[in-house]
Amino acid sequence: MPDGHGASGDSRWLEVVRRLLEQPDSPWWDDRSTPGLVEGRDEILTQALVQARLELTAQLGRDAEDWQWGRLHEAAPEHPVLGGSSVPGIVRGLVNPGARAVGGGSSVVDATAWDASAETYTVTAAPSMRMVVDLADLDSSTWVTLTGTSGHPASRHYDDQFAAWAEGETFAWPFSRAATDADASDILTLTP
Repeated sequence: MPDGHGASGDSRWLEVVRRLLEQPDSPWWDDRSTPGLVEGRDEILTQALVQARLELTAQLGRDAEDWQWGRLHEAAPEHPVLGGSSVPGIVRGLVNPGARAVGGGSSVVDATAWDASAETYTVTAAPSMRMVVDLADLDSSTWVTLTGTSGHPASRHYDDQFAAWAEGETFAWPFSRAATDADASDILTLTP
C-alpha cells in the first residue's frame, strides 16, 4: 500500500471492505506474508475474529460483558497551544481535560473518528459542536460544545460541557429575546 493510503477506517475504506465481502476469492484477501498459500475471504475473516478476541481479552479482560467500545475509544482534547507532547506534562495536565469514553465512529451520525491503522482506538477527530435546530420552534433548539464555551483554561467554562458532549447530551439554546432573557443566568454588558 502506498504511503498515506493505508486502511484508515473512514467511509472510503468501509465501502472498499463492503465490496470485497461480495468477492470471497478476490486476490485482495490473500495474505502476502504466507508464500505458497492463498487465503480467501472466510479464512482471513476467521483469523481477524480470532485476533480481535485475543486483543479484546488482553485489553479488557475475559468477560465479554466488559467489552465496551468506550473503554477503548476515548476522546482526549488537547489545548491547541499548550496541550501537545512538546509541552511539559504538568502544563498539559492543567490545560487538557481528562479523557472520556465515547461511542460513535468515523462514518456514523455520532462522528468520533479513529485511525484503523493506528495501535489505539483513540478519537482522532470529532465535531466541536453538536446542535439540533427546530425550525418550527427555534426556542426548542439545543446544542453542546466539545469542551466548553471558553478557550481559557482557567475559566470554569473551559471544559464544563465535555461530560455532556461525551454522553450525547445537549443544552437548551433559546433563540427569541423573551426566551434568552428567561434563560439567562449571567449577563455581560459591553460598553464603549
